[in-house]
Amino acid sequence: MQVLYDYSTNTGMKYCVEASKPLDDKPYDGSLKGFSHFLGRLSCRALGSGWGSTIKLQGHAIFNKYGLFKVQDAQIKALVRFQFDSAGSRITIRELQPSWQMMTFFMNSC
Repeated sequence: MQVLYDYSTNTGMKYCVEASKPLDDKPYDGSLKGFSHFLGRLSCRALGSGWGSTIKLQGHAIFNKYGLFKVQDAQIKALVRFQFDSAGSRITIRELQPSWQMMTFFMNSC
C-alpha cells in the first residue's frame, strides 16, 4: 500500500500544486484542433504526477482509448476509491489523492 501524501508539509503541498496546475496559460477550449495536443500534454502530466491507476479503465489508459468507455465505467471506478469505516466515516486512501489532483487539474485547464 502506498503512503498518503502529507499536504501539511512543504514537499506534499508542492507536489499537489505541481500536479494540479493548468497545462497552459490558456485553458483548453474544447476544439477538435487542440484535442490531440491536450491529450498528449495530459498524458505527460499523468505520468509525471503518478496518476497511473487513476488514468486506467479496464486496463487501458483513457488517453489512448477515449470514446471506448462509458461514463458509468468511470463512476464505478470512482466509487471504489471512497471507502468507509464501521462508523460511516470516509477513509482517505492513497488512490484518492491522485484522483483529486486530476479533477483539480481539469477544472484549472478547461
